[in-house]
Amino acid sequence: MSNNPQCPKPVQLPQSEVEKTLEKHKEIALKYIETIKSNHRIIAVVGLGSLARRYADEISDIDLGIIFIGKTLPVPQGEFLFEGYDIDILLINVDYYRNTSAWPSWMRETFSSAIILYSRDEKITERSLRKHVAPKTKELQYLTTDILLDLAWHGIHVTDIINYGTPYKLPSDGFLVKRAGPLGTMIYYDFALQQVLRLFFIANRSFPPTPKWLLYQLPMHDTRIDKRITNFMKSCTPYTKRKELVIFI
Repeated sequence: MSNNPQCPKPVQLPQSEVEKTLEKHKEIALKYIETIKSNHRIIAVVGLGSLARRYADEISDIDLGIIFIGKTLPVPQGEFLFEGYDIDILLINVDYYRNTSAWPSWMRETFSSAIILYSRDEKITERSLRKHVAPKTKELQYLTTDILLDLAWHGIHVTDIINYGTPYKLPSDGFLVKRAGPLGTMIYYDFALQQVLRLFFIANRSFPPTPKWLLYQLPMHDTRIDKRITNFMKSCTPYTKRKELVIFI
């Protein structure tokens, strides 16, 4: 009999618990907004993070974005406790809000699913906000090219269906094993799975989220994708991992 310790089976939080926590987070957020909305420089308050992504658990904070007029606002930026809950405030000057070209892509992705909790400007709606931060076609093309070339230069490519636009010879299937060894190749392939999942978001004309939300928010998510990812994670050799990645592409 093996004496190896058994890993506990992970248990995902039930959706009913998620919904219950989300309701409480929204209640606390609205309660906090009541304490600051008398300041007429505040144009709108949006729910980000857990409120926007529709997932919350016992360690989730309550992320809020406050759009305001002027250079400063007498509201603390960053994390603090309010009635025992961790609130994280992001202050956005209205001039900066209007200039999304200056925003990092992670911020635009975060705001793409934001919910309006308070607004004194009828022009700021959830629909207008999503349109405001949506990626431009050229931005999506750049991201797609960057990801596909990153994969291709590590030996993951499908030249029969994708024109990579490079005059240089792409690496062969077994190139990475020769350069990085089996272990180094497996490490890259695990990262490559994240790159492939990002392509699903780009195909859906949206910025990819951070790694922990890739599967949770994946567009066109179904059991076939879960099965394919499971097969990839169970793969024990660079060859089988690469094979699963190519099928994804």
